[in-house]
Amino acid sequence: MTDQPPVRSRGRMVTGLVVAVVALGVTVVALVVLVVSGRSGAEPSAQASPSAEGPSMPLAAPMAVSEAPSATPSSSSDVGRALRYLDELEPARTHGCASAWEGSFVIGDHRLDRSVSLSAAPCADGGVNYLEYALDATQGCTHFSAVVGVPNSQYEKLRASLEVDVDGETVLSGQAFARGVSRQVEVTIQPDATIRLSLQNTTPDAGLSPVTGVFGNAMLTCAA
Repeated sequence: MTDQPPVRSRGRMVTGLVVAVVALGVTVVALVVLVVSGRSGAEPSAQASPSAEGPSMPLAAPMAVSEAPSATPSSSSDVGRALRYLDELEPARTHGCASAWEGSFVIGDHRLDRSVSLSAAPCADGGVNYLEYALDATQGCTHFSAVVGVPNSQYEKLRASLEVDVDGETVLSGQAFARGVSRQVEVTIQPDATIRLSLQNTTPDAGLSPVTGVFGNAMLTCAA
């Protein structure tokens, strides 16, 4: 019969087409495998190599900022306490020929804005000048402090003997101070204490030249 050869030709064509499709499928699978293996192989090297910016560092915790010291008492024993200055009080008693002043003075490197001062030439009777402060016991004051000395504004040759007494007991004994020289006084007191601040002009050959003694930032620590 004359129709058989064309049938064989179609069979060969179908077989060749199937083979081509299978080969293409194998090629696609191989490409997919290569891509997947390439990605998996690149990941470890990317993790192992440091970046151009260098290794990452953990963030540091914020630094604590300390505040500046307060003018109020800061120790645990002074919590709930209050400050009072002698320049807020009226002296209960004065003696001598000195003039009393309140204000700001500089002694050495210390600027003392809340100060009590005495200024006197040698008194005619040669006695000591002083201010006495009688504390109100209801204020509950238990501590007294001051910077005692002669301010920088005085002449170099001037000398003053300065003394601090609490309830008749000497806290700072009378001694000659030159200008710019000071001493710190710190003392525990009773709430009803009497505080005496004394000055005597001890300048040699002073004549009528007055000298000033300062009780700088004379301060009481009291109940709130």
